[in-house]
Amino acid sequence: MPEPETSALTADVLDRLRNHVDESDDIGQLFPWIKLIPLDKVKEFVRNEIQTFGRNEYFTAMSINEILPPDVVQHVLSFTRVFFSQNSLVCKTWVELIQMNKHRLAKTRLIPKTISFAGGFFHQRLIEFVNYAEALRIEVLPDWTDDLDVFLTKGNGAGKPIMSPDFFRCILCDIPVVKASFLEQSFKERRVVDFRKHVWNYRRVTNPALFEGLDILFAVALPQCQRELRLVLTLG
Repeated sequence: MPEPETSALTADVLDRLRNHVDESDDIGQLFPWIKLIPLDKVKEFVRNEIQTFGRNEYFTAMSINEILPPDVVQHVLSFTRVFFSQNSLVCKTWVELIQMNKHRLAKTRLIPKTISFAGGFFHQRLIEFVNYAEALRIEVLPDWTDDLDVFLTKGNGAGKPIMSPDFFRCILCDIPVVKASFLEQSFKERRVVDFRKHVWNYRRVTNPALFEGLDILFAVALPQCQRELRLVLTLG
């Protein structure tokens, strides 16, 4: 049976359709018509339009999984532990990253077994720290590694931690950065005290409800440290 011929639209109908397009104030109203346009023509139109796009359009259109590398997305998700189950519904990639965060969280020790020290301490001071750690049965690692339990660094005259590449690596890998008082008090009391009371407070979130009351600490990258931070992010 022959297919029925499609008759051309009259001028009156075409005018009504054009008016409908002109009066549309939301792209969703045009979807039924866009679906009728050959895909190749739609692709060509989009290719021409994206040449005029800026960063805002790019971040709006692209998925966060395509903009940020997986390890950065994993680090962001680590701040939303109370929403693990809800975030798992977003996509398969997030399920895998959340499982990795759960595994890392399970490994977190309240009593650290390994520690490493930042540079900048006097030699005699480092010897004291090593003696304290050995007395407390905490293994001292000579080099930075992402298996560290805690990382000890000194502060400046303003009461802020000295920022170094290893300092930024600790932040990216969620390794606590503690003050010298952690080892000093632990040695004095002859027991490993709660290191969370000796963590450097880089900068607290201004809105306490942002992460549902979680105690999140952020670092402030000073201008002189931006080069080191870029180096860490580049080399991993």
